[in-house]
Amino acid sequence: MREGDTSPTKRAVTIACNGDVDSAIRAYIQQFALGERKDLNRPYFAFPYGLAANESDFAFLADPSQVDLAYEFASIANSVPEFNPAGRWSFTDNQIDGHYASWLDFSVSAPIAIDPKERHRLREARAYCADHFGTYWTHFSDYYNALDELEACESIPIDHRTPDHERMLRGNERRVQHALLAWEVNGRRSEYERHHTLSEDLARRDPAFAKRELRQAMGAPTISGRGSFFWTSLIPSDAFANHSPWSPHEITFQPPDISQPADAPATLSLLSTRGRPVEHTVLGDLPVAGTRIAFEMTRLVIDRSWFMSLLLSSRNWKWANSTQDDPTGGDPLSDGQPQPTGKLVMIPREILFIRNKRIENPALSRRLAAQPTIDRTASLSFGPFGLQPPACGECHKPPEDGTGTESPPMVTFDLRAPSTVVATHMEYLAFVCELLPRTPDPNWKLWHRG
Repeated sequence: MREGDTSPTKRAVTIACNGDVDSAIRAYIQQFALGERKDLNRPYFAFPYGLAANESDFAFLADPSQVDLAYEFASIANSVPEFNPAGRWSFTDNQIDGHYASWLDFSVSAPIAIDPKERHRLREARAYCADHFGTYWTHFSDYYNALDELEACESIPIDHRTPDHERMLRGNERRVQHALLAWEVNGRRSEYERHHTLSEDLARRDPAFAKRELRQAMGAPTISGRGSFFWTSLIPSDAFANHSPWSPHEITFQPPDISQPADAPATLSLLSTRGRPVEHTVLGDLPVAGTRIAFEMTRLVIDRSWFMSLLLSSRNWKWANSTQDDPTGGDPLSDGQPQPTGKLVMIPREILFIRNKRIENPALSRRLAAQPTIDRTASLSFGPFGLQPPACGECHKPPEDGTGTESPPMVTFDLRAPSTVVATHMEYLAFVCELLPRTPDPNWKLWHRG
């Protein structure tokens, strides 16, 4: 990085070709996205394996009249993934807003309440958080992006550092401090967190009143040509129009230690994905020793102004048929187990997008070159990295007229490096989710007071 150059530092990592390569890639992505963060309890990453996107899909962020686009995004962002030990995401019709509305309407609150003065304070605290939510989380993202950049600079091996590395390091440290100051001052961090903590405390002490307020705030759904939905957005709202920070990454797969031979060569699957529910077809397992994968990634926060999860995961409510022997009343949102089941086992909080993928793998380039006609109604991925979106431009749906089935793949080959496959399109790499505890899990002492 030269003087005046603000381009981000490439984060490079080497992964040994032993064991589960796909899992190692996902572990790297998770470690990068979480870093030092402590705001997510029981994080879970769901990887779609080739869910394509275009910047034009998000025109509704700047133009609210684009309700059909907003509907499509909301249906994806509010789809509740099923827990999968392999971290695979697939679209489901199990939508957050439906379960949230049912919970607001039919759950039974503990018989506890606060006085009218405290209810007024609760309204004021909630209003403050609603007004400053976007600003707070925009600066939150800026700070962690700057911190990621500093960590990338610090992680450069000593023998790969340029003469100006120390200057780059000091510059990144200043950017972290500047982003932290901006979060504190412009993002009103302390005030926002104080109001948020206050609203959580008061809402838990008067769940019936808090739920009535939340139901009123949820309001009526927006109507589009595709159906009704509750408006769901991204923060920052100008992410794709205003130079959202895309951090460059490079993963190199180191050949295994010959002194410890593996049972079989380490491979990564070439996958074809189609349909709802999603069906994955393995087209081949390709060796990855010596492979280099480069891409750009950005992380955006999902904004649901109508949603508040703090009461949902609290212990001050139950179903009408909940008992001490069966707290969930036979209808768990989540059973809270390490591999949970239920209707609402997790909440997607953020989305990782990637673009400009360059995959240097001779076996992959040979396979694609030898198979120039690939089913274009399916998406194609190499591990979690998408190579070809479906021709119809929709989420794993075949075109209604059956066209496009023999179109060539949307990958290209670098003429300067024929073994390198290039896929520039943007895609959803992962949904960063938060697993719910056992829900409901009523604290029966609240119902037996007095």
